[in-house]
Amino acid sequence: MASLEQALADITARLLLDEISAKAAIEESESLFRGWSHLLCQDSQQFLCRPARRMHLLALSEEMDQHAATWHLLWCLHCSESAPVGIGGPIVTQTGGKRTRRQALTDTVLFDRQLTRVASVVSWLESLADDMLKRNEGDSRGPSFASKEGLWAATFVRSGYGAVAGIGGGADQHISEMDPDAPTRQMRSLHPDNAKAEARLMQRMWELIRAGRVAEACGLCTQVGQPWRAASLSGCGAWGPLPVGMAAGALDEFMSEAEAAEELSGEVEGGTRAGRELWKLTCRRVAAQASGSVLGGDFEAAVYGAMCGDLRYMMPVCASWEDGCWMLCRAWLQERCDDLSAQLDGGGDREQADLEMPEQLCVLVASQASSHVMRALLRCGAGAALTQAAVQEVARVSGRGPDPVQQSGGVLAGAYRIPTKFAEVFVSLDTSPVPRVSSSAATRLRQTQRFLIEDGMHPLTQHLHNWLVVCGGGGSSSQDPGSSSSALSDPMQMNGRSADDSSGMGGGDGAGALPPPAQRNTAVAAHLLLLLEALGVLTGAVASESGVGGMAETEADLLELNKTSTTSQQLVALHAVTLLERGHLSLVPQYLCHLRDGLREALSLELLTSCSKPFTGPCSGEQLSAACDTCIEIYHSLSHWFTSCVARQQRPSKDLNSFLVTDIRGDELQYRLLHFLSMSRFLPSYGADARVQLARWLILPCMPLLSAHLERQHQDTSEDPQGPAPYALDMWHVSVFIDALELLNALSCELALGNQSTAEAGHAMYDSVIPEGFEQAAFEVAQALSFALSSDEMDGRQPQASDLASLHQLHVLTSGARQWRAFFVLDRDSAAWTSRHEALQQGGAIGVEDVVQEGTSLLHETMKLLRCGWLADVSDPASSPTGPAAELFQMDLTFTAHSTPASDPSQARGAADAQRQGAGGSLPQSRLGTGVGSANASSLAGSRGTVASAAAAAAAASQTAGRSYPLLQGAHLLTAVQDMQTAVAAELNGSSGVAATVEGPLGSAQGVLVVRISCSMGSQQAWQRAVSLAASLVQSSIPGQPSLLLVNLRAAAATAAAISRRCCLSQAVMRCAALRVALVTLRADPSTGSDLVELLAGYQSPESGVSAGQPMTRHDDSLLGMLSPSMLQQVLRLEADTQVAAMQNEQQGQSRGSGR
Repeated sequence: MASLEQALADITARLLLDEISAKAAIEESESLFRGWSHLLCQDSQQFLCRPARRMHLLALSEEMDQHAATWHLLWCLHCSESAPVGIGGPIVTQTGGKRTRRQALTDTVLFDRQLTRVASVVSWLESLADDMLKRNEGDSRGPSFASKEGLWAATFVRSGYGAVAGIGGGADQHISEMDPDAPTRQMRSLHPDNAKAEARLMQRMWELIRAGRVAEACGLCTQVGQPWRAASLSGCGAWGPLPVGMAAGALDEFMSEAEAAEELSGEVEGGTRAGRELWKLTCRRVAAQASGSVLGGDFEAAVYGAMCGDLRYMMPVCASWEDGCWMLCRAWLQERCDDLSAQLDGGGDREQADLEMPEQLCVLVASQASSHVMRALLRCGAGAALTQAAVQEVARVSGRGPDPVQQSGGVLAGAYRIPTKFAEVFVSLDTSPVPRVSSSAATRLRQTQRFLIEDGMHPLTQHLHNWLVVCGGGGSSSQDPGSSSSALSDPMQMNGRSADDSSGMGGGDGAGALPPPAQRNTAVAAHLLLLLEALGVLTGAVASESGVGGMAETEADLLELNKTSTTSQQLVALHAVTLLERGHLSLVPQYLCHLRDGLREALSLELLTSCSKPFTGPCSGEQLSAACDTCIEIYHSLSHWFTSCVARQQRPSKDLNSFLVTDIRGDELQYRLLHFLSMSRFLPSYGADARVQLARWLILPCMPLLSAHLERQHQDTSEDPQGPAPYALDMWHVSVFIDALELLNALSCELALGNQSTAEAGHAMYDSVIPEGFEQAAFEVAQALSFALSSDEMDGRQPQASDLASLHQLHVLTSGARQWRAFFVLDRDSAAWTSRHEALQQGGAIGVEDVVQEGTSLLHETMKLLRCGWLADVSDPASSPTGPAAELFQMDLTFTAHSTPASDPSQARGAADAQRQGAGGSLPQSRLGTGVGSANASSLAGSRGTVASAAAAAAAASQTAGRSYPLLQGAHLLTAVQDMQTAVAAELNGSSGVAATVEGPLGSAQGVLVVRISCSMGSQQAWQRAVSLAASLVQSSIPGQPSLLLVNLRAAAATAAAISRRCCLSQAVMRCAALRVALVTLRADPSTGSDLVELLAGYQSPESGVSAGQPMTRHDDSLLGMLSPSMLQQVLRLEADTQVAAMQNEQQGQSRGSGR
């Protein structure tokens, strides 16, 4: 069985999908908590010898019961299809339209919204008592009574009647007469056995009447041999005074028309007012006489007090808050119905009405309180003067003064006063003289039920907010807010389970666990508010008790509804946060749909951050695989819920099963993913590896089209160079590929401009994150869009400018992604060959011929990269269909340390200078984009003494191999800012059209340094100078510049591509020069790559397909300008070393030849 959180989420999920109605959701919620209570109670039976654990489980069971009662209250108030008072029984035909008093009252109650609510509350309280009785009876704990048990046989034997009959002897302490009034009249008791049986019977009678089962109580009286008591309780019929809920339903179902006709004839003949008032006064007198007279007299008094609605006699036997609330609401309902009945019968202020009736009443009620007599007389139709005279006569005859209840004042007067509104009900409960009632009234759950009964949605949400947010929501909801229930929060091991799962569903069935108290209360509160919203009660979608329905009537009403909705949203968001904290990520997406945009955005970021957290720290392969699976699961869950909500929003409101409202946009998920990735990409805490793994989020929306492409590719056996025919698509497909490609190109730039660690992250991105065929799938999407636009043009429809711009952008981005993949594949192969070459130099068992062959192939591919105009189309700012944009002339470069700074700033600067200068001070420290920076070049150079520089670069790169970038801190950061400001100012000295500022910790995130470069709008030359400056900063080639690692590059796509092209191609030139040295040292053909210098000089070799001496194309003629002076010096030095190595090889060959 699922956990409580999972079960509640399943209910609200089906409600949001419109599979069930709000009513069905409430019924399932109640059933859920009933099941938890039952199984917790069963689980407690395993710990009979361990009282603490048993008490803990029983307390949890009771809490679940109270939660179920709250759901049932919601059902009684808003979901019951039948009226709480029923229809009053069958209609009697052929009576000229006359109806019984009960039928007339049911119609009157239904037209009075307050009375209808009171009747619903009474129905709820009676159903709770009925459920308790049924559970006890099902467990064989209910009392059983023998036939004729109430005949007082033992007393008969001991009485004078028994002595006369020769059965037994008399006793002065017992009654000597056997009529029902004998104990009161003779002031004597029953035999102890009969007294105990009588007390047990009266307690059972009270339980049945408390549960609304008056007819069953009368039947029990008849069964035990007390039909006179059954008759005394049937003054308003066998069903009691105005049955509600299940009792009303049973009356409507089982009462025959003949019984209804008999009841109607009795009312027509004897009237309805006088008989009922006489019966009520009689019940009150019996209750007064029974109260405290004999064993069990309190219950007998309570039974008759319930019949007449007198609170004084019911209160002493109230055992719970529910009993006290039922007592007050039942008395309120009966009192108000009696008043309405008098009005229906035409009662008025008459001086002459049934002249004999007041005289009869005076004789009967000589011992009654004056207030009860006055109400009875007025309801019987007596005028005010006649009523006053009768009351005075009663007082004279009885010798009693004013009503003791009115005279007592204080707490008792308030507690015994029949309420006229719900506020008075709860004041009476709070100040009840019965401790069991008043103490329970202050608990959180009782306060929640109170606001539901009062229909106070704003106070309810404020109460829940104060409880769960301000007070933390700890402890059981059934405990007093001032107390701390250690029994409910103590971690206790039960059957090998912790306190959280000690309430699991059984001992060994592997069921879920109850969350801790704070999270449990938050979950229940959030779902309560969601179901109130589904009912239309919370937001005023339907008429409420306060009169605000559908649309707020005043500005104050509108403000209150807005506050209520806002607080409810916060509590639902709080539940989602607790799910995140507890690791239940799969349950969060559905709750996002219920939130407004602001909260939804914040929680979406939290969810995506939680899913991506494993990527930000070291993790094994299994952990990485599990994290990827979690991301995929959460993405599909978000996609499912957002898509379902969008479809639901498009349906007419009249076709929906609930009033739940969502505001999900069609592109909601794509927007949330973009926002998260944009945020995480610019946080140093997300290192290169983490950013690569996070790119999965934008690849996932493209997977359906990518899978379709792979399937078509598998099925297509033709060799058509144009690929498969275009297919139908919508603009959403275009947008998801554009978003993914934009991130892919931007991330590739930043990884390529980093160090060895970031380059390896780039290898991983194209090896394991970006699937094979992704660029081809994007190309097919562009083909399909082009085909669609061409079809529109042929049909006479002019393509929209935005569609044309999207098509161009998709083509450019796809081209860039393809070129970046080729670049990182080449860089990966270069790193692998370098490792083999180093192993060979160290005497490894590696074939020289294989190394030479692989190196030669690598050199050819690198030279091809130099000739092909790599990233030229992407880096051309004039290629944009809308022309150069403003962002083209702005670029921000964020730098941090290559490694954790040394303790001494001067030592840090010295180490950085040594790394930057290397052997001869010519090679930059970092790998720089292509991954062929100083580390590879130095290791290939070998004899030139740059191995130390390579080791330093590799050690620095290892510092960023973790999941976050190292940060500049303290004095190191301030020193780096000052040095960078000085270097940039010197570089820009006398340069026009370009400006740069350096911002430290005050202008950016702590621990990084930001260089902002801007150039004159529309100036191509200024833009090229700005790109050159940015490339120099990345390469650390400016004199005096600190050696730092690029973290982020904020720039237009063309600008970022131009910077990357400049840096990466310059390093590719250095790679070729180093490869030539290494290959010639291994006795390879020195003519391989011999046109490198000519290529730098701006001329192609004949083998390239262009005539010798012809100038190079536009994108290649600047290769020489891409090299800094130190790089050019190093290339020339390496070329000289190549020539020297070739001549040495030739001399050695000649020597060996002459030696032979």
